[in-house]
Amino acid sequence: MTDESVSLAVARYSMRRDLGDLAELTGMPGSDISVDRLAASMVGEAEQLFMELIGDAITAFGTDKGSKTTALSVDDWFDAIAALQSAGNTGGVYALINPAQLGNLQSSIRGEAGAIQFVPATQDQLAFHGAGFAGMFAGVNIYTSNQLEAALGGYDGGMWAEGCIGYAEAAPMISMGATQRQAASPVVVEFQRDASKALTEVVGHYYVGASIIQDTMGVGLLSTT
Repeated sequence: MTDESVSLAVARYSMRRDLGDLAELTGMPGSDISVDRLAASMVGEAEQLFMELIGDAITAFGTDKGSKTTALSVDDWFDAIAALQSAGNTGGVYALINPAQLGNLQSSIRGEAGAIQFVPATQDQLAFHGAGFAGMFAGVNIYTSNQLEAALGGYDGGMWAEGCIGYAEAAPMISMGATQRQAASPVVVEFQRDASKALTEVVGHYYVGASIIQDTMGVGLLSTT
């Protein structure tokens, strides 16, 4: 029996948006920017950050399929699945790729003969899987994010089995000041008034960290831009 451990470092990420009194005064009631809307948008920004952290983590996979000189193809996809199966992985399989990679994969699927099919996400699936879910192909749940930016002429996507990546979140109790916690979200939003500048500061706090737990449960998906 072999014992291994992984350390997850939780860091604080924050975003601040300022809303001036003049903007609120001249805005359309109920349909323009407001303090409440800025606070609610912090949750979406946190989801984008989470995708970025996962994207950073999967660049460290020890095994890669595809190349930064070619577009992502069906062959690359099945090579990645085979690598996970050969390593004895079971359970759900997930992938995070850039939208451009998904477009290339779909083009490759259309060029294949046979009964293989990409299944796009339905409205119910989006509600269940969350932001970024694009659909399924060959039993793999696919997520896309623009947070996977190009590096060295290509994209570093990834495919992994359930349990490969771990993350930790924390939501501190802020005892002073005006705060708001969005439902089912660890994001804490704090409000601060700057009377001398006639504006309200909306600050979102997100404490999170992500890391690869077991490298043999994941494969990088490389492709050109």
